[in-house]
Amino acid sequence: RNEFWTMVQDYQCSAIVMLCPFSMLGKDEMYTPSSLGEEMEFENCSVEIEETYLEGIVVINDLLVSKKGKTQKVRQFSLSEKMDASNAPQICVALHGLVERWQQQMGQTKVVVHCMDGAQWTGIFCAATCLFDQTNLEHEVDVFEMAQKLKTCRPNFFSSQEQYELLYHTVGYYLQQFQ
Repeated sequence: RNEFWTMVQDYQCSAIVMLCPFSMLGKDEMYTPSSLGEEMEFENCSVEIEETYLEGIVVINDLLVSKKGKTQKVRQFSLSEKMDASNAPQICVALHGLVERWQQQMGQTKVVVHCMDGAQWTGIFCAATCLFDQTNLEHEVDVFEMAQKLKTCRPNFFSSQEQYELLYHTVGYYLQQFQ
């Protein structure tokens, strides 16, 4: 948890996307307080929830991360229910819009994305958001190429045919939003 917050601070990340509900995390895996106004102390910083609200099934926590008198605002996006193949396309599209609006508001583009195993949902979400952006910029998309690029950096991304199929389905769902 200390290394996590060091990474967020060193890279000046403005957003964290947690692709699972808090209820799936063990007590020793929690890296934010569990309630409004509560503060957690770490080796290198303290973290406090300033505000929390629900946007559909997305839980949004505005966090204040303080280190040596300097405070950084970080928005955490998490889920109120478990992500699975039936809701992943809708969740990815909704999260993409929420994160994109936050990035524009903050003027920062760095985002930390994680899930329980660090690969399955993270890979789908990262690839999907890259493909959504590629579609908007280039008006074309190559799902397989994007998955292969990400797999080069993170070999555990896209370890099954079902994950590729879900990525295709997610991009298709995104494109339907514009018809």
